[in-house]
Amino acid sequence: MTEQRLFSSQRLIRLIIPLIIEQALTILVGMCDGVMVSSVGEAAISGVSLVDMINNVILVLFAALATGGAVVTSQFLGARQGEKARQSAGQLVLMSAVLGVAAAALCLVFAKNLMRLFFGSIDDNVMAAGLTYLHITALSFPFIALYNAGAAIFRSVGNSKVSMQVSLLMNGINVVGNAICIFVLKMGVAGVAVPTVVSRCVAAVVILLLAAKPNQELCLKWGAICHADGKMMGSILRIGVPNACENSFFQLGRLIVVSMIALFGTVQTSANAVANTLDSVGIIIGQAMGLAMVTVVGQCVGAGDPAQVRHYVKKLLLWSYLSMAVCNALIIVFAENLISLYSSLSPQTVELTKKLVICHAAFSIILWPAAFVLPNALSTPCRSWAASCLSSGRRTTARASPCSAGCCMIMRASLRAGTRRSWKSTTTRRPTRRAARQSSCCRSWTQRARRRSFTAARASAASGSRRRSACSRCAAARSRASRAAP
Repeated sequence: MTEQRLFSSQRLIRLIIPLIIEQALTILVGMCDGVMVSSVGEAAISGVSLVDMINNVILVLFAALATGGAVVTSQFLGARQGEKARQSAGQLVLMSAVLGVAAAALCLVFAKNLMRLFFGSIDDNVMAAGLTYLHITALSFPFIALYNAGAAIFRSVGNSKVSMQVSLLMNGINVVGNAICIFVLKMGVAGVAVPTVVSRCVAAVVILLLAAKPNQELCLKWGAICHADGKMMGSILRIGVPNACENSFFQLGRLIVVSMIALFGTVQTSANAVANTLDSVGIIIGQAMGLAMVTVVGQCVGAGDPAQVRHYVKKLLLWSYLSMAVCNALIIVFAENLISLYSSLSPQTVELTKKLVICHAAFSIILWPAAFVLPNALSTPCRSWAASCLSSGRRTTARASPCSAGCCMIMRASLRAGTRRSWKSTTTRRPTRRAARQSSCCRSWTQRARRRSFTAARASAASGSRRRSACSRCAAARSRASRAAP
């Protein structure tokens, strides 16, 4: 008899395509922001890109918390425990709101200190642009945290269409607002930041209202948001905190690399900013596959079916490699055309950007799916299955991100290398970090599964033995009773 799959190929496609569109909208809107702000000058591009590196570290924390909530909610849904799923969704929204407010307050109070800490003595005009952008975008942190929580709730039930539609609305407001504020109102760097705040605020309100609608599989309840449940929060944080630590270490490593690149000058900083934006286009499908992996594997784990977990991990990983190979090959071919979209770039910046884009695209084909898609599957099984996975992830990533920064320092000091060598140090250390984690995770998962199977078999055998002994005692008692009867 053939095994019934939780997700057919058609259902997987219906889950993945809206995620791809959502990720594409986010990245392409960021690209449009860069194209528009490039008309202000290279100092504006540099300031915005430097602050975006700080923002990315914070946004990773929000995404990690949303991932933890999606994992727990997906498992409750897979186990058909709807009330606990609604409770976990409410706790996710509550924690996201608190974390968003705390991050916004931190950046508003210590904005200049953060810029000096990470980027040191950069040009004054770059510093001024960066501070303006950071002060305004920090106001949007609570809203983007709430949006991520709402999107995670819909993804946990396999409905990625809603988050795609809200993302379309948010990014549409952002693009139109950028065009008006930059080209009509001449607001400069502030013209990129203000529409970001407005669009994220609208998106957060809309997606939470949609999640609270009744008569759907997972309805967000106000009582579940207001009532703090320490046990449920702990379940979410056991997944979210290690995931946040891992990805924050990676983003922090990137931030340190960018801070060293900023010392090379405005040309190198601008080239790195443009290249980062274009490189994001090549990983759109990979990011969507990673989000789909959380939902699919989470529901399979909740249903208690490790065989289907292995099946879908292999399937989604194969799809990731094939799709990213096609996307990054196209980026390599059309690199010059994509760079030409950015105006006011000097010939030196254009040439350096092209080298960076080609270098990143070539390495992403080989390394990106294993480095960023597969870990979403390894961190999805929670409680006993994921304890060893997450602990090994913490140990390996704590050593890996300083390795990236250390390689950059060595290349810069001893080889007198520039931006391109710094990028090589970032890309070449990814497989080492992930390989150790994956092997440890897989061994621990297999050992625990075998131990559970052995324990269950032993309990079943003991139960059968007790039943047999009880039956034999009953038979003896009946025999004695029949002999004693007159």
